[in-house]
Amino acid sequence: MVKKQHMPAHECKRVHEMGFPLAGSCDYYHRMNMMRYAVLGSGSSGNSYVFFDGENAILVDCGFSLRELKKRLDNVGVPLEAVRKVFLTHLHPDHACGIGVLTRNLPVPLVVGREAVAGETVVWSKLRVPEKSVLLVSEGETVDVGEFSVWGFKTTHDSRGSMGWIIDHGRGSRFMVLTDTGAWTEDMAKEALSADVLFLEANYDERMLHCGPYPLRLQKRIEGAWGHLSNTQAFDFLRRSGHIVTTQNNLAPRERRVYFIHLSVVNNSPGLLAEQAGGQMWNMTSFTVCERGKIYSDELACPL
Repeated sequence: MVKKQHMPAHECKRVHEMGFPLAGSCDYYHRMNMMRYAVLGSGSSGNSYVFFDGENAILVDCGFSLRELKKRLDNVGVPLEAVRKVFLTHLHPDHACGIGVLTRNLPVPLVVGREAVAGETVVWSKLRVPEKSVLLVSEGETVDVGEFSVWGFKTTHDSRGSMGWIIDHGRGSRFMVLTDTGAWTEDMAKEALSADVLFLEANYDERMLHCGPYPLRLQKRIEGAWGHLSNTQAFDFLRRSGHIVTTQNNLAPRERRVYFIHLSVVNNSPGLLAEQAGGQMWNMTSFTVCERGKIYSDELACPL
């Protein structure tokens, strides 16, 4: 698990009196070359991820009401007014249900795949996103937000035009969000090689799925090529992308972080996944298993 070191209150006061910005302030992230990021929520109750450099913030997905989104952003110290753009992975409600209200109430553009809008016309129309707020992109097309550069890659899910996102920052950090996909590819693994922080779906444990209450048809959908990644597939991806160092991939270990996201409450268990990960991820990659609905935030020191 990722552990954070907290500065004592008297040290915070002394640092502030010396002219340095207080930890957690917007000026702190900008001047101390820090990046704040957070899982605002993961799972069937709502998904959203935020990345904040002290001046600009971007969201990936918006599966919460505007009120709940603001509450969760406040919880991690990111002002709602700092959000410049939202990037959608796909149009399922646990990822997109809040985007209509957000874009109708605030001047926040939505970045979404062309194929998603063209292929899911009924679902898209129900979101009622103002046309002026929509920026349609294709796979690999870069969108700049301040020092952020963001581009998408295709995933395979039963929502047309689904995408994952690469978030690069000018200070030298990279994030990758890979969720809601039935399979991973070599190109995805190559992109993940240079990711400092990886948000990776681990939706189900095969045994729990096969022995659980879901009917066979639904089981097939979940474990199919257009469904979700299992724990085993997630670990295979981590080995291929160098987050788990083996004699086969022969990669030099370096400090990286993995957040396991989008766990099923029926077909997976945070404790089980943590146990499985702990038995394999013994190198410099730290991991966090994200439970449904909970918030996880941390900071990343960007290279100078």
